[in-house]
Amino acid sequence: MQQTADEILRQIREGFTGDTEKDIPYLQEKMETYRKHEQGEEILRECSRLLYDMSSGREEMKREQLMEVQKHMQEVRTYIAQGDRESALRLSEQLVMRADNNKFYNDNAACEYYSFSEFFEEIMVKEFMQTGREVIKADFPFADIYYQHGLLLMEQNNLSAARGVLEKARRWNPVSAPIAFAYMDIFRVTGEMEEYAELNRSIFPYLYKADDVAGCYCNFAGYFAEKQEWQAALACCQLSLQFAPDNTVAQSLMKELQNKTGKTAKMPAKKELERLAAKNGFACAPNGDIVNLAVGMGEQFMNRQMFDGALYCFEIVHGLTRDEKIGELVKQMKILVS
Repeated sequence: MQQTADEILRQIREGFTGDTEKDIPYLQEKMETYRKHEQGEEILRECSRLLYDMSSGREEMKREQLMEVQKHMQEVRTYIAQGDRESALRLSEQLVMRADNNKFYNDNAACEYYSFSEFFEEIMVKEFMQTGREVIKADFPFADIYYQHGLLLMEQNNLSAARGVLEKARRWNPVSAPIAFAYMDIFRVTGEMEEYAELNRSIFPYLYKADDVAGCYCNFAGYFAEKQEWQAALACCQLSLQFAPDNTVAQSLMKELQNKTGKTAKMPAKKELERLAAKNGFACAPNGDIVNLAVGMGEQFMNRQMFDGALYCFEIVHGLTRDEKIGELVKQMKILVS
């Protein structure tokens, strides 16, 4: 005797575990199974209602979880500002545990989740790190939690634990300069300078802020100074100061290099700079693909009269190029959004 719709639905309900992360895929599978059933319309209608309730409940849980985590992250920052590192570390450890145990954002064959701090980071991953899967931004600050905890562990000189936590941060946001720089610093402290330099090279193509470009060149300058590659070190210092003239680290390093070499630093001529860059493995300028991407997006936003987005993109371009025409566009966008 063929089962009734009620009997089939009762069996489906008995298969629920109470864990929406398991129950939603299970229910979707059952819906596919009974799609062509004689009583499929009634079964699918009830399953759709159950699925909606589960999804709504899951979204509410995610919202509540996010609000609580954001509150605790602010508390950690408050503890740090007050100098209470012990309380900051304790609460930060709890946040890391919550991030580790968060099962709402598991990669699958169709999509992969990331945790971005800025819109342009998401665009870069979609544009330059294509894996054939959909890139989705997680509504949970995984990268920020791990990054914050990694910095606290570095302050405690717990470099091994910091390295592991910052590796997690990099998995969630592979194009974040602050995370990459913090991770690299562990290798500098432990004297693994070749690894340090290679990590610096690997993040450079994704730098879209002038200050981060300056920081990267400053890292190169320190590395080349360690190797007594004085010309490369001086050139990278000059490049750093081009992008951030007030960078005190680069300024101090420049003075130190000038004292050691007895030379007054000058930016090498273009061909000499290209020769130094090719020989020592650094780029002479920010990634042109990043500049082109930001220009194209800025123009799209402007054409759609989305002037906030256009300003955001053109400021990126101007920071990397100092192009006068782009500077004028930035001024125009600021007027339009004011």
